[in-house]
Amino acid sequence: MFYHPDDELSLRLEQEERLRQLYQAACAYGLELLIEVIPPADMPNNDTTLPRSLQRLYNLGIRPDWWKLPSMTDVAWQAVGETIEREDAYCRGVVLLGLDALWTT
Repeated sequence: MFYHPDDELSLRLEQEERLRQLYQAACAYGLELLIEVIPPADMPNNDTTLPRSLQRLYNLGIRPDWWKLPSMTDVAWQAVGETIEREDAYCRGVVLLGLDALWTT
């Protein structure tokens, strides 16, 4: 999903509500959940964008089993890792897609 923590409020709230419903359904049925977060290309994106996005979703009680994230700088990776470690010790990991290759960490 294209998501930015600075999206227009109404858009962000709508997306967050849909994610919350999806997360609750996955929990209710015992399913694993992977959430993909892609910052929109037409919005500012820096080393804090993805960590802030994940933190916002964690603050809403959304804890997917997996995150699917775009490539990022070492600084952003460090912040994403710290956010996941702090918020969800049971997160299974991050799937990284880039350059037509697939890695999991």
